[in-house]
Amino acid sequence: RSAANLRTFSDFVDMLNVGTQNLITNDLIVDDRLWQNGSKFSRIVQFPDYKFKFRDESFNLTLWAWTSYSLHWAEQFIFGPICVRCLNGMYDGAWSIKARSKKNWSNKRNLGSDDILDAIDAFDKFPDQLENWSSKSIDDEKVKRIFKNTLAHRKNRLSEDHSELLMIELGNLWDDYSTRYGNNLYAVYQTGTHWASHPKTKSKVSMNVTRDRSELVSKMVRSEYFN
Repeated sequence: RSAANLRTFSDFVDMLNVGTQNLITNDLIVDDRLWQNGSKFSRIVQFPDYKFKFRDESFNLTLWAWTSYSLHWAEQFIFGPICVRCLNGMYDGAWSIKARSKKNWSNKRNLGSDDILDAIDAFDKFPDQLENWSSKSIDDEKVKRIFKNTLAHRKNRLSEDHSELLMIELGNLWDDYSTRYGNNLYAVYQTGTHWASHPKTKSKVSMNVTRDRSELVSKMVRSEYFN
């Protein structure tokens, strides 16, 4: 019953193209990938005409989209900023549009002009958010507190409530980004988005890992510990 309601990968791409036709230029950067023997599909599109500079680094408006024939991915598309230099990005939940859940594939959602306008409006306001984070100084102990209670937090663990291995990885990234940007919340944000955007896996990098981690980063910047 679900299979009868599936939208093909080709139809999915056509829908995205129609929704973003007012953004399309000759300089689009498109990355299409098949996952797990073709059962899943992802498309990442960068729109170079929509960008801003912050601390001499460029951020591009980017569309992440994915769907599947295996029902393991809900059809979804998200707009957000990506840092061109280090390719750090975050799937921001505020710009997320879930087309349908895995249990109900008949309610297909299309990308509309209002969605595009909302995404561009949020993108245009993002430099102010980055500037705010850059102005907030923070010491190493507070950074540890943020990571222990957000990205490295582990639920339902009998012994420890956070991952020490992940704390070490985040600590190394924090050293790099705090050296580059200073001890501030912007460096914390860049640490989190680097971890989300560059997963270290033994097998081929999975979109699942990046999606899950990015959701954690989105929750981190909204958490009481970050704020």
